[in-house]
Amino acid sequence: MKRIHKLTLALLPLMMANNVYAADNANNILTSIDKKISVETQPVTVMVRLKKGFKPSIVYKNFLAQTKLQANDIQNVRRFALSSHKPGILASGKKHILVLASSTLTEDELVQAAKTIEGMDLVEVSRPIQLDSISTNATPNDPSYSSLWGMNNAQDADIDAPEAWDVGTGSRTVVVGIIDTGINYTHPDLINNIWTNPGEIAGNGIDDDGNGYIDDIHGIDVVNGDTDPMDDNSHGSHCAGTIGAEGNNGEGVVGVNWVVSIAGCKFLSDAGSGGTAGAVECVNYFNDLKTNYGVNIVVTNNSWGGGGYSSILEDAIAEGAAADIIFAAAAGNSSDDNDAGDYYPANYDVDSIITVAATDSNDQLASFSSYGATSVELAAPGVSIYSTVLGTSYGTKSGTSMATPHVAGAVALMASEFPDETATERKMRILNAVDRLPNLNGVVITAGRLNIARAIVGGTTTPPYTYTILDIDDEWTAESENARHRDGRYAAYNTFTLTQETEVSIDLTSSTDTYLYLLDSADNIIAQDDDGGASLNSKITRTLEAGTYTTESTTYNASATGVFNLKVTGERDVTMNPSIITYLLF
Repeated sequence: MKRIHKLTLALLPLMMANNVYAADNANNILTSIDKKISVETQPVTVMVRLKKGFKPSIVYKNFLAQTKLQANDIQNVRRFALSSHKPGILASGKKHILVLASSTLTEDELVQAAKTIEGMDLVEVSRPIQLDSISTNATPNDPSYSSLWGMNNAQDADIDAPEAWDVGTGSRTVVVGIIDTGINYTHPDLINNIWTNPGEIAGNGIDDDGNGYIDDIHGIDVVNGDTDPMDDNSHGSHCAGTIGAEGNNGEGVVGVNWVVSIAGCKFLSDAGSGGTAGAVECVNYFNDLKTNYGVNIVVTNNSWGGGGYSSILEDAIAEGAAADIIFAAAAGNSSDDNDAGDYYPANYDVDSIITVAATDSNDQLASFSSYGATSVELAAPGVSIYSTVLGTSYGTKSGTSMATPHVAGAVALMASEFPDETATERKMRILNAVDRLPNLNGVVITAGRLNIARAIVGGTTTPPYTYTILDIDDEWTAESENARHRDGRYAAYNTFTLTQETEVSIDLTSSTDTYLYLLDSADNIIAQDDDGGASLNSKITRTLEAGTYTTESTTYNASATGVFNLKVTGERDVTMNPSIITYLLF
């Protein structure tokens, strides 16, 4: 799917300038959606991507010598090799990330200094990431399956988990990466579903598998620079429980998967703060495990987002896509239209991303949930979700952060049933199978909420659902020497293809008088309109069979100028392939 994005950026109301926030609350004591967690002032940090063949330790040493700076002026915080979807490449042949921090230089000074590094390919500021607070509910006294309305409830506003479990309940050969505040891997409801690195010997202080991390038994912690991803916040553990709290074990709750393997990468601290560099390292860590070490990671859960664009992070996600890793991303909690302002990482133009909005127990879009008719794929339960937290406890949280692990868990469950499918096929299987809801029409791409049972039983992997077929918006001038015409009018011709019968709406709006024709593949006029909706607009709504069609948009005089918008939309469960043949009105 080609994700449609605007160039403007609208940050969430809860954000500080240039900061990135996770998609829900960090602590059960927070009760106000407007409340923010305080963030201590951090050193300025940048990511330096090096070209292939440049060793970061040598590059950094030479950089200090040439600039006559000291290590305490610009510190080498982290360095790691970037994964490649082509296996077998030694670290010396890969690009590396060098993370530099300074408490004495300004951001601009550090960026400019970093750009002088030998072998520098790209420099980006590592932006702060901070958990976003949202309302939360008291922890129930009696944890049980009946508390999990998102899995099954009387209103059927759920993902139909029991029906899916009739087919299968998961597999420990399937691995889910959680990029968050870590995982409470000793929780009695999680402990048996925690991934253990088969290439490492615990506690021997040796990087046995040679992946650059010593004793990464259950994952890594890039906040503290070690390999213990234990959660000290609860956010990541809550996501983990929804994905894979052990089923049928007499403990608390059950995840979408009764059996699964969950690996952690902690890049957000106990206060819910981190940075883009840490997110990149986590994505890269899971990419590397999949590509070079054969770990069957099928999806990562990313219940965080916002802030500015990062080419380095987008490239890392794309590397994961090449390795068939789905990137499940939270849509955000600011009630924003993500089509109007890019929200990262959810809005990156990478096909492996599935962005998730939140619904409540009445199948309504949650009041806090962001959305997007062309940028958010689907919704999932995200209000008052009960799951594992710290210690041996359970808690209830709300947010698109809680909706996202329902989808990540669904990907994992499908992977246990259809192990040979690609990431694209798994994504299509999920999006084809949603429960379509009137209140989500025009709100998310599929107009629907996750249904895992339908995805597994009779699901299809054929791409189904582009919302907008054509959307052309520009200033134009009709010129006779460039345009074909009908009855003296000057025209633009555009085509689209339908794979099955569907109702299509064609809207032509302009600042001058226009006329609209719809033609079949033989160039026969099958519909036309002059003043549909308004004197300057034209509109055709018609049910069309599968085939290729052409729109002809015309003006009434040879010198007309104005703003021209042609938009063709249709049902979201039909493939609609746009192909612009001619645009003659320029």
